[in-house]
Amino acid sequence: MRERGGPERVPDEFVVKFKAEVSESTIRQINAQHGTHVLSTSRFAGFKRLRVPPGRGIEELIDAYRSHPNVEYAEPNYTASAFFTPND
Repeated sequence: MRERGGPERVPDEFVVKFKAEVSESTIRQINAQHGTHVLSTSRFAGFKRLRVPPGRGIEELIDAYRSHPNVEYAEPNYTASAFFTPND
């Protein structure tokens, strides 16, 4: 999915980074409140890929997570592409 003139993003997914001191139990409670499901957790950066539940809007959920005091950031799951293949 691409916003008008914007970068590509994965439909029905967004990424959230919770603050370091937030427990997994609290994260599960926050996600349950919003009906989201964790798809994966980055081993290196610690952010979580979340699935948008049916009937909910991605922007609505991103705004809700961004305003939560235990969240460092929340944003769409943007895709990245290589512009060239190195020849080394």
